Amino acid sequence: MFKVIGGISSTFISELQQTDIISSIGMILGLIVIDILMLATKSKMKLSDILLFFGLYFMAILARRNQAFLYLIGTIPVVRLITNFFETYDTENILEKLNNFFSKNWVLGCTTIVIVIGLSSNMVTRIREKYVNEKKYPVEAVNFIKENLDYINLRIYNSFNYGSYLELSGIPAFVDSRSEIFTEEFNNVTILKDWLETSRGNVNYNDTFAKYEIDYAIVEDKEIINTYISADENYEKVFDDETFSIYIKK
Repeated sequence: MFKVIGGISSTFISELQQTDIISSIGMILGLIVIDILMLATKSKMKLSDILLFFGLYFMAILARRNQAFLYLIGTIPVVRLITNFFETYDTENILEKLNNFFSKNWVLGCTTIVIVIGLSSNMVTRIREKYVNEKKYPVEAVNFIKENLDYINLRIYNSFNYGSYLELSGIPAFVDSRSEIFTEEFNNVTILKDWLETSRGNVNYNDTFAKYEIDYAIVEDKEIINTYISADENYEKVFDDETFSIYIKK
């Protein structure tokens, strides 16, 4: 984890970036509740639970994707702390009032209606969406490659954003969303760095193509590299669907 955090991946992959205040509201509220229970009441937390919770909390601060571990595993010591609170104090009256409130039919009815409406609207939206968004993923370009090119033996250049779709389609990608395996910190390679510099126009794409023996490239029309390679007489455009283009080295 520490090899990846702070590396090149975190410069453009949001889930590897450090947690900011906006995305950590739940973490902050949870920490406040725990502090109140521990400092303002007689509730106690075992040392092992303290180390577990704050260890996960530290991981969640380092990278956003670690928040899932905090919310899933971190609930264990929190539940134990809350249980200890109920065991320490006489909470029968509070629990009875809560039970009476939530047992009323109108509360359950309103809650059920809200849940059903929320789930239904979400399902309708999902049903109307295409399984694969052709504006984000090169669906037609992949079909062209599989029907017209020897993609097993040819080396492709592609963007990080849709490399996983190429892999899913059986096409060996240059780089994909498994960013860690393409970094020097994790796997002693510089593929991700080379792709990033090339896609930003900081490095001549011909140097990158020569380094990795690239035979053809699939690029988005809005990418910087598309502007350069479209004017290169050494490459022929063989596909264009107004979103993605495929260039083959002559």
